[in-house]
Amino acid sequence: MANHLRRQIREEVAVNLLTGLSTTGSNVFQSHVYPLENADLPCLCVYTQEEEVEVDAMGNPRICQSTLTLMVDGYAQNASTLDDVLDDIGKEVQVAMASDVGINNLVVDSYLSNVDISYSGEGNVPTGLIRHNYSVIYRYAENAPDVAK
Repeated sequence: MANHLRRQIREEVAVNLLTGLSTTGSNVFQSHVYPLENADLPCLCVYTQEEEVEVDAMGNPRICQSTLTLMVDGYAQNASTLDDVLDDIGKEVQVAMASDVGINNLVVDSYLSNVDISYSGEGNVPTGLIRHNYSVIYRYAENAPDVAK
């Protein structure tokens, strides 16, 4: 049995869509609880937040449609150009995600639904976060949440 579609989606995005971007390179982690070190920055953290599920078609088994919130957090640390680096990360993430809205045929659709930017002055150098919320719609049979429909 393959992994749950949530995991397949998260892995596809992290490994094949977002690894190798100009600003963050190979610093892409599949977790929002990751102890970031200076050597890890700038980086991306890819994780899932919440999911709404509804029955899309009756039958045996029923077909479910889920709307998953996929988070792509970009972290950077730089005293003088923090805004510019966060904007670069944001642009690169948006372009990469738009290049495959079907996420390797795992989903019906995916789209950017919200962006939030925040800053912290704690520590030696200011740190910034650009958080992308993607709505990811996918379908599966109720008894096979590892196979896209």
